[in-house]
Amino acid sequence: MSIKDIINEFDLIKVNTISLEQKLQWIEDLENIARLSVLDSYEDIDRRVLGKESLDKEPLIKPPFQRLYILYMLAMLSFELDSTDEYNSYVDGYNYEMARFMDYVTRSKNVKKSETIGFNK
Repeated sequence: MSIKDIINEFDLIKVNTISLEQKLQWIEDLENIARLSVLDSYEDIDRRVLGKESLDKEPLIKPPFQRLYILYMLAMLSFELDSTDEYNSYVDGYNYEMARFMDYVTRSKNVKKSETIGFNK
């Protein structure tokens, strides 16, 4: 699945007038949340800046957790439309999926070794 596929799926689920640039920004924001919340503890991942040239790239979050992208984008759309009930519903689903993703990452990866001066090797 590519970033373009995620955007197409989002557009099929919810008709919207949000620009491609905004959708890419939401995807970039979610990837930064995932990177800073959990992934950076396990591997070195550079921050990505997504643009139109990124549409064919693979997303940072892999299956079976790619649903996070759709839930996050639906929540952001609901926020933009000031639809509080929809926003809360999507955020609840997003929080549940993010907790599952973080649990999976912490159970399946090894923590990076500290390179801090003063630790014995």
